[in-house]
Amino acid sequence: MLSNLEGVSEGTGASILSIRGREAWLDTLILFGILVTLFFMPLHEKMKAGAFLFTFIFWLVKLTGKRERPRIWIPPLGWALLLFVGVAFLSAAFSDFHNRATRGALDALRYTLFFLILVDTLDSYAKIKLLCIVLMAGFVVGDIAAIYHYYYVDPAVMMLSIGDKNSTAQVLSYFFSLSFGLFFGLRRNYLFRGFLLGVMGLTGFVLALTIARGIWLAVVAEIIIFWVVQRDWKIPAALTILAISVLVGMSFSGMFSKRVASLEHPITDESMIERYQIWRQALGVAEQRPILGIGLRTYGYPAMKEKYHLSQATHAHNLFINVAAEIGLVGLASLILWLWVYAKSLYRMFPEMQSGEARALWLGGLGCFVALMVGGIVHPMIGAESSVTLMTVLGLMFAGFRIEAQCRKSTTSDPSV
Repeated sequence: MLSNLEGVSEGTGASILSIRGREAWLDTLILFGILVTLFFMPLHEKMKAGAFLFTFIFWLVKLTGKRERPRIWIPPLGWALLLFVGVAFLSAAFSDFHNRATRGALDALRYTLFFLILVDTLDSYAKIKLLCIVLMAGFVVGDIAAIYHYYYVDPAVMMLSIGDKNSTAQVLSYFFSLSFGLFFGLRRNYLFRGFLLGVMGLTGFVLALTIARGIWLAVVAEIIIFWVVQRDWKIPAALTILAISVLVGMSFSGMFSKRVASLEHPITDESMIERYQIWRQALGVAEQRPILGIGLRTYGYPAMKEKYHLSQATHAHNLFINVAAEIGLVGLASLILWLWVYAKSLYRMFPEMQSGEARALWLGGLGCFVALMVGGIVHPMIGAESSVTLMTVLGLMFAGFRIEAQCRKSTTSDPSV
């Protein structure tokens, strides 16, 4: 009888070890897929899409193999994102251009799934640091490619797979949020911060080349908010360096100087007057399709522009107006709910993010919120690669929150403490 029990015990132990070994391999493959996805995000669309598919498949395999419930933690922000995606699919079902609107909804679902994968997979700061390094390496290559394209091919900033200068600027604003957060939060990691400073300098040069004034203001707003939260002397120093860089840039580039000077009268600037016309046209579209809009990612579709007599703009140049036109008042309500949950999450997380790593990631999420609201005045700020970058920063922030919660739980449950 005893030997039978021992045999069952050994078999159960072997089964547990087998399951744990399988999960470890799946975690490694998922992490590898995430790293490849982020490295190629600014560089190659097909490689990025293929890497995400690879990651998603192995993540699903991992979820189906889990015995405990719930199999995945979905934070309130994740549920708000899923609601937005659901509205996007509902809008696509009633869109005049069903196929394109469905592709737009699928893109929104992909970005949301990437956020959930990051939250579920990243369970240590070592993994998060590796991910940040790979992400920065991809941006360095993208920066070099953009500079080469600007000076030797065509004076337009393009980071290969990201596209035009405005899309590039939006992506860089979120990247700067994470970079600033890591730089100001990781006080003692001097080697990493030195590497980060070099990446930020190169990326800042590319951002200046985009001549995207709305994003410039968003990045300055990020730095000011960090100063208010951190009370760190390095932040006004960074602002001083930024101001000096702007003055130097104005002395070497007439176009750059003209763009900076236009910020003195932003309301009456020529480009703002053009945006007023775009906003009126987009609001006209929203009036004709008030409930569910015309479909996500359809605003710049040639047939759609012809039907609604739109200008050549590919989007409405405003976060809220763009959402109202594409997925209607229902979509706008879901966006506002998501932003409210986002802000509430930041507020609730603040006292819990005690370690330097956690605080750095929280600052990154805060910076993205500022960039979203300030840049959203004249840019859509969500969609394509900008959403991938935003979901990456948010995924890192929530992963850090989970790590902190697990550390507190293990500390309080340890009788030796």
